[in-house]
Amino acid sequence: MIRFIRTLARLWNALCELDARTALRPAPAHVRK
Repeated sequence: MIRFIRTLARLWNALCELDARTALRPAPAHVRK
């Protein structure tokens, strides 16, 4: 279960980074720097 959660978190982070990089939509507040 822990492993699944870690994988999910990694995918979520990758998705946020991709969104921020492509700038298709404003990045979430926790992603902005």
